[in-house]
Amino acid sequence: MSHRRLVRLVTVVCALGFTLIPAASALADPNAGDVWVDNVGQPAGPGHEMDPHLACQNIDLWGSGLADASGSYTIDGWPPSGSQEQDYASNWSYDQAVGGSQVIDVISVTTLIDNAVANGDAPQNGQGFHFKLEFSSDPQKHKTFWVDCQIPTISTVAASATAGQPIHDVATLTGGATPTGTITWNVYSSTDTTCSNSLGTVTDAVSGDGTYTSPDFMPPSAGSYQWVATYSGDAGNVTASNMCNDPNEQSVVSKASPSLLTTAASNVTVGQPIDDSAVLSGGDVPIGTITWSVYVAGTDCAAPLLTTAPVTVDGDGTYTSPSFTPAAAGTYQWVATYSGDANNSSFTSPCDDTSEQSIVQTPPPPPPVPPAPGISVVKLQRDGATGPYTTNTITARVGDTIDYEIVATNTGNTPLTLSLSDPRCDAGTITGPFVLSGTLTGDVLSPGGVAQYTCSHLLAAGDPSPFTNTATVTGQPPSGPPVEGTASVSANKQAVAPVNVLRCGPHKVKKHKKVRGKTVTVCVAKKRVSPVVRKKRIRPPNFTG
Repeated sequence: MSHRRLVRLVTVVCALGFTLIPAASALADPNAGDVWVDNVGQPAGPGHEMDPHLACQNIDLWGSGLADASGSYTIDGWPPSGSQEQDYASNWSYDQAVGGSQVIDVISVTTLIDNAVANGDAPQNGQGFHFKLEFSSDPQKHKTFWVDCQIPTISTVAASATAGQPIHDVATLTGGATPTGTITWNVYSSTDTTCSNSLGTVTDAVSGDGTYTSPDFMPPSAGSYQWVATYSGDAGNVTASNMCNDPNEQSVVSKASPSLLTTAASNVTVGQPIDDSAVLSGGDVPIGTITWSVYVAGTDCAAPLLTTAPVTVDGDGTYTSPSFTPAAAGTYQWVATYSGDANNSSFTSPCDDTSEQSIVQTPPPPPPVPPAPGISVVKLQRDGATGPYTTNTITARVGDTIDYEIVATNTGNTPLTLSLSDPRCDAGTITGPFVLSGTLTGDVLSPGGVAQYTCSHLLAAGDPSPFTNTATVTGQPPSGPPVEGTASVSANKQAVAPVNVLRCGPHKVKKHKKVRGKTVTVCVAKKRVSPVVRKKRIRPPNFTG
């Protein structure tokens, strides 16, 4: 149904109605022409409806045949709803070249009603607000009219969230006259104190008074946001909106609180590396780093043995620390720390987390080495009782004594009981063994030990030349077959020239003399010895003796 409500304002003289003087016959007469009001969108009048009831929509101020091209007007709140205080003021303009009926201004019903309410006006049941419009240049050109507006109120409560979750606002619309239309929410940063840079807009349809929840808005990051909710109004209700910086319209988006579930490598031995595995979860697309510190368990994580290089984080997931090789056996405590970022809080695993302990054990003893007996023998000799021993061949003369050394080394990993076989050593000359290094207990030589035998041989005319002497040393391990080592040395016999025996006759003797610097033996005649003549002693008389 069309609410066409036309008002033709006429001049009133002495409270009696008279027809306006035509513009053509009353040049420059401010009383000339007609003015009336109707809701925007309605066709031009004319009409003489008194106190028309207009819908709660913007109002067209019409003019027809006006003598002036422009002017101003005011609108006061009028009894019974108003207190005759000015609620609105504006200018109008009329295109005289075009003439006829024209919209000379548009009255903002929202401004009109807001000002009326601010001045204490109150709507009358079933009728709304009563107003009086008056032209400033011609106070007689005035008209009263009703605007059937209800004044809904909107109250809001914003919800907070955690980064990665949407936020929303709850608006409660009350006091409306079966309101329709929409509620539009704009989201701003809380630092935008003038609410001039909207980060996003969401809308919901209105069907009567009630509570309306905005569609979700995904904030770009953690922080504080504020909402401004605006009811659009309709034919019977003015718009309503909450204010910027409303404390109830603050949505706090907290950082996400990711956590680390960690598992340390354990049951390794000294010399093997350990590491830690951390599962990051509950974050809002986390970035940043994870670092690990290693402590000796039970020290309250006071002094780290190592703090690893940071590992880059790219979302929730599993991250493995750089490895660490402990120098000693024991229990080591890992502590993992996520750095956090703009949307995620930092997190550090607790110091006493038993799943963060790596047990490093002493390596077991190596398996026993199987016996591997071994022996080496070196034989040395020299001619006579002085001079160095050698393994080389020597030259000796018959009648010389050749001394021998037999050196035995235990080259295996097990003790050996030694015995010597050297058949060309003269009987009774073999001595030893004697320890040179290692341990010799009786005839038992330790692994790596060195022992020595000695013996000798008097070179005889019947010995072959070269005279080779071979020694065999036998080593008997605690179990298994014996091992043997042999070594030989040789001596060449020196040829002996024939000996010419000087024989002297019965009256000659041998005598040594120097001849040309050499000592030679010659026979010389014996010296003749004169016979001894014994003289008879003459005793004196009377001698007794």
